[in-house]
Amino acid sequence: MKKFIKQKYPEKDSLNFLDHDSKYDNPKSKVKLVLIFSIVIGLFGKFAVVDKLIESKETEEQYRQTAILIEELRLENSEYDKIKGEYSHYFKSNLNTEEKAEQDRMQILDAIENGVLAKAGIYSMNIQGNTAILTIDRVRLSTVSDIVAELKADQRILFVSVSNATTGENSRDFVTTSMIINFKEVGGE
Repeated sequence: MKKFIKQKYPEKDSLNFLDHDSKYDNPKSKVKLVLIFSIVIGLFGKFAVVDKLIESKETEEQYRQTAILIEELRLENSEYDKIKGEYSHYFKSNLNTEEKAEQDRMQILDAIENGVLAKAGIYSMNIQGNTAILTIDRVRLSTVSDIVAELKADQRILFVSVSNATTGENSRDFVTTSMIINFKEVGGE
């Protein structure tokens, strides 16, 4: 039989839960780490926070200056009608009262282009004052009706008058149309 021998276990008088790393125990290395950390925090604060705040303040100041400039320009232009009236008193306009009441030619051409040319070709056109006289050749009556309806819907047109004649080829199919379009006077109803 074997004899039991009581084994001796190691004994420790104190408890040490921290593992000491010798390279960080040195106070000089701790100061270096704190300095490096504070430099990194300082650089982050400068570039990510302070510079952005400065940039936003500069942008806000530019906005204020632009708003002030716009307000000054509005005040300067508020007297434009008065000054224009004074100048027109001293200088004669090249347009007489009848010409001033005429619709702008580009507006007349735009109305004709959108109302007529989209559906039929124009054989001839004559514009005098606020009246346009059009001749449309070889067009169906239903197309003429569509053109007149579209022209009457235009706010620039006062009224439309239409005269039709058959072309002689087949009276049911095609007609020659003479159309008189009267435009509103500028500022008129």
